[in-house]
Amino acid sequence: MEMMEYVEQLAKYYDAWPDVQIGTSSVTVPEIGKLLRNVHYYDCRGISEYTYEASLSEYGADFSIPPSIDTILPAPAIGLFVDVKTKVIHNGQHEPDSVMENTQDNLILLMPMTKKVNGEIIPETAAIKNNKPVVGYVEHNDDEEVEYPELFYKNFVALSCWLSPNTMPHPMGAIECFQTACPQDDCDCKIDVFKFSHDLETFKNQTQEARDADSTWLRHVASFLKVINKPRFVKTTPSGNRQRRRGLNRGMGFAVDAWHRVSWNVDKPVNAREPFDETFHKMPLHFNKGHWKRAEQHHPKSVLRDGQWRTWIEGYWAGHPAFGFKKQYWTPTKKIA
Repeated sequence: MEMMEYVEQLAKYYDAWPDVQIGTSSVTVPEIGKLLRNVHYYDCRGISEYTYEASLSEYGADFSIPPSIDTILPAPAIGLFVDVKTKVIHNGQHEPDSVMENTQDNLILLMPMTKKVNGEIIPETAAIKNNKPVVGYVEHNDDEEVEYPELFYKNFVALSCWLSPNTMPHPMGAIECFQTACPQDDCDCKIDVFKFSHDLETFKNQTQEARDADSTWLRHVASFLKVINKPRFVKTTPSGNRQRRRGLNRGMGFAVDAWHRVSWNVDKPVNAREPFDETFHKMPLHFNKGHWKRAEQHHPKSVLRDGQWRTWIEGYWAGHPAFGFKKQYWTPTKKIA
């Protein structure tokens, strides 16, 4: 199914729901249906498999690793259209048991999350409309002035939206960011500190397996945003034909320019990092795993882990998809005391 058809049908399903709240928020299912008309969509099916591998390579099973500093929304609210492969055991009558892979489409909706302290809005995380902070996504006319602070794009909720008339959006959790002062006395800059968090109402009613699944998907979300925000590796082009986009604009209220297809940027010229490095620019695209490094307490972003101060060193992409892809495999291990 094409992304446009999926979202159009999903909006109709949510429109028909009663006013049921989602998780701990005050947002209802029909309100999500309305929000779907104001989202920028990214068809990520062409990069899904590789991004999942990079996510496992960077985060693994260590849920204490923070999100990447590139985990930023490219628009006030976005939808990631991804494909999910599931393994199904097939019991054939005339053939031996086998494991078959099914591919399903899913929409991950990322919507802004305005933070509060003691019931008061933190202005740095809220859109400012007519000089007043507003909670969540903001609808506005062309003649209304809306400002989006930097932290607005760094605090958001992730909802899993399967295409089913009987399934409401599932809150997988959130990615949050706050700023702290630089520990150096002669520096007045702010340091972004990211973290993953769960929806408390959903979390307390889940099995541990479901919690781990949501944690893993939140890390996939961070990896998708990390890829999308790297134009060296990917490019975004209009998705679908213009006639179809205009039809959705007239019939359902979707913006004409809201649809994007994400693909590997194999057309962009790739140069060597150094003049004498004749092989660097021929490296296939691969992900170098992030890691914790020993640090001192006064170092920026230091975290106390297992009695020692450590700093998370960001993983990074290297090479280029024009020269292929280097497959990565992550194998979890468990130490026996």
